[in-house]
Amino acid sequence: MKKRFQILPFVLLGFSNISCKQIFSGSDQGADEKIFWNGTAEVRGQRLGLQKYELALTLDDGPSAYTARLARYLKHKNVHATFFMNYKNGDFGIGQDFGLATLKSICDMKFHAVGNHSDFHLLGKKATEGRTWENIRRVHEALKQNCPQPYYFFRSPGGNWNGEEEAANKNAQLDIEGIPLGEQYIGPVYWDYGGDAPVADWDAKGCQTNINACRDAYVASILETKGKGGVVLTHDIYKTTMELLMGKNWAALLEDPTGDDHDGFIARMQAAKYKFVALGGNEKAIENLLKGIKPTPTATPTVTPTSAPTAMPTPPASK
Repeated sequence: MKKRFQILPFVLLGFSNISCKQIFSGSDQGADEKIFWNGTAEVRGQRLGLQKYELALTLDDGPSAYTARLARYLKHKNVHATFFMNYKNGDFGIGQDFGLATLKSICDMKFHAVGNHSDFHLLGKKATEGRTWENIRRVHEALKQNCPQPYYFFRSPGGNWNGEEEAANKNAQLDIEGIPLGEQYIGPVYWDYGGDAPVADWDAKGCQTNINACRDAYVASILETKGKGGVVLTHDIYKTTMELLMGKNWAALLEDPTGDDHDGFIARMQAAKYKFVALGGNEKAIENLLKGIKPTPTATPTVTPTSAPTAMPTPPASK
């Protein structure tokens, strides 16, 4: 089960004139103090400025053999997504040739975002004390080199992040190109929909055994809020999630995204007048997040997908 803890916001300062000191502890913070802050505000849809009928789709634990083709389908549907990637997670991850090729193909689409989901999907009690930043750093180096973005989102595996986690790593001096790693991120990003059974695509005893019920649970959990925007949690490593998102015709849609998908979660939500927007699409909300104040509602512009084809990486041979 996805667990929820008190979380720590990271920030990126590359597109802001706000200083670390102003963001974290006010202007009276000593120059020799650490920049990290054990905050309590959770980075979810409201803090990201998601408006009514706006959803931000996120996909964790990949990239997998499905990811690049799923990204193409989502772009065709004008669905922005953020792919939270591991360096190596079993057979998946950007630490392998296929995973790295997938990362590059998604970046070339210039439509979706990629995020950091840690090295080996191990943080919290499962990780060696004091190694959290190292677990984040290797993924960051791959993202930075192969898919440069003005800033990155971070999601801790399983939501395992709290004050104790930060305290164990407070003295880490890791940096990328002279910028402390904690200044290049927003997060950890949590979710509003999809974290707990029965609305959980990772649930082997629930969603993965009855896809129609799973899809209906996802849809109902959103519709019952009467238009509340939010972050949707899914995982791009499961075949069952492909069917959840695209419907029973999912395999054909991975090859040709123009086919029938009426019974999938994406089509159902769009039919209900929801829009899938970029996780960081509300620039004013991101600025407010950096300042530590409640986001000011602003409209997120709709981006029309281009028709330019994107080369798909060849999946590895079946074992």
